[in-house]
Amino acid sequence: MILKGEAKCPLIKIICTASLFLLLLYIPLSVVSVCRAEIGNTVYIRADGSVDPPTAPLVKEDDVYVLTADISDTLVIERDYIVVDGAGYTIRGIGKGVGLDLSGRIGVTIRNFRILNFTVGIKLENSANNNILKNSITNCQEGVRLNLSEDNNIASNFIKNNSYGVYLVSSDNNRVVNNTVVYNWYGIRVVNSSNCHIYQNNVTRNDSAGIFLNSYLSMGNFSLYENEVSDNGVGIWFWNSSNNIIYHNNFVNNTIQVSLYNSGDNRWDNGFEGNYWSDYRGNDANKDAIGDSPYSIDEGNQDVYPLMGKFVEFTIKIGDTLYKIETVCNSTVFSEGNGLSFWLRNIRNSTFCRICIPNVLIEPPYMIIVGPPYGYDNPLDYRIVWENGTHSWVYFEYPYQDDALIAIVRPVRPFPFWFQWWFWGLCILAILLTVSLGKYFQQRKIINMYKEQFKNIRQISHFDMARILFEADVRRCREKLEMLRRKYGIKVRHREETFEDLLKRTGIERKFKERSQK
Repeated sequence: MILKGEAKCPLIKIICTASLFLLLLYIPLSVVSVCRAEIGNTVYIRADGSVDPPTAPLVKEDDVYVLTADISDTLVIERDYIVVDGAGYTIRGIGKGVGLDLSGRIGVTIRNFRILNFTVGIKLENSANNNILKNSITNCQEGVRLNLSEDNNIASNFIKNNSYGVYLVSSDNNRVVNNTVVYNWYGIRVVNSSNCHIYQNNVTRNDSAGIFLNSYLSMGNFSLYENEVSDNGVGIWFWNSSNNIIYHNNFVNNTIQVSLYNSGDNRWDNGFEGNYWSDYRGNDANKDAIGDSPYSIDEGNQDVYPLMGKFVEFTIKIGDTLYKIETVCNSTVFSEGNGLSFWLRNIRNSTFCRICIPNVLIEPPYMIIVGPPYGYDNPLDYRIVWENGTHSWVYFEYPYQDDALIAIVRPVRPFPFWFQWWFWGLCILAILLTVSLGKYFQQRKIINMYKEQFKNIRQISHFDMARILFEADVRRCREKLEMLRRKYGIKVRHREETFEDLLKRTGIERKFKERSQK
């Protein structure tokens, strides 16, 4: 007799065996996975130029290293005077550590990387003369951090969604140029540093402050110019920072344009031009694009020469030469870089523009025309505000409502009078009149000559006068034919004809005889 439990035993054994097999298969995979997570993927460019590990996706050619795939964890640079090109690939972290470490480096260029999710995106410590160019750094606590580092360039980077976009600590003589720093807690923060240049950056929509100059040692001597500082909690925040120069910046719609604590003796202009303030309400009676009254920041700080419109600088190329053009305008200025022309957009009711023109490019007088298409018949009025021998500052108003392409050219001069149709008409008339008068006086001369020969005759008849003229014409014709024969060897056959033959051929012989008889 077979029990029910015995029938189930083979099935239970099969299930247990399969489960044990799957468990044994899973354990090695788990161990491998854990080992990989523990080992990490830090990549080194060693001091001797080698790449460690050798399998890392970095290609070396001379002193240029190019990334060929995305990597995780940290890239550590231990060699000086090299270029490391990310080629658009990503260094991705897990929210901690350093993305790209240049500690102790000199003369290294880092460019074209995408760096995500680190404590510090790019770190420079005790480093000098390095270039951080055209990188995208997002979702880090500190995008670019400099500590005890000098003479470095941080330029043309896109820095977004970090706690600190650019963070300089005890680092002097550095340049932060042409970066887009947006949606951070602090856009650019500088602590206990001096003699740095911060210019041509777009610092927008940073929650706490766009630019924060913070010193516990009362340091300063910063140059801040040509920055777009807009829609931040505080535009620029000075804390124990003095002797700074701030000009040609656009402060637009910040909750607090400028905040100062124990920060005096700052200069808010370059000697004749200051900054643009979106909340400035002054007038410009003399139309030079500079407000007639100062913009007050606090009791010890004021912008004496506030701009009436945004400061915009663009570059144009003429031939092989690049020229910088500066404008102050209360509408949007956009240049395509071709020729001395630019678009005016977002036109207001009373649009004005003041443009600084290098005299080496074009000297006054000017013609300011509106297009497209350009109309030379109705140029805009302008006046020259200043001249210094090398540049001219030109102010004009745009009276229309439509967007326009403005071009500044040399005046179109009218054609000289010798190109006019009436001039050539008069010349032709004068020539015909001269020829006619010449023939008339020549004939009169011949007649007078024959009158001398017939002076005993009281009057020359029409018949005799006709004969005289005919013979004179025949003689001139013979002279011309003889000249052609002698000079050019040309022989012209013509019929010899007397005056009487002519009278018979034309049928007027009878009329002459009748008139002679009378």
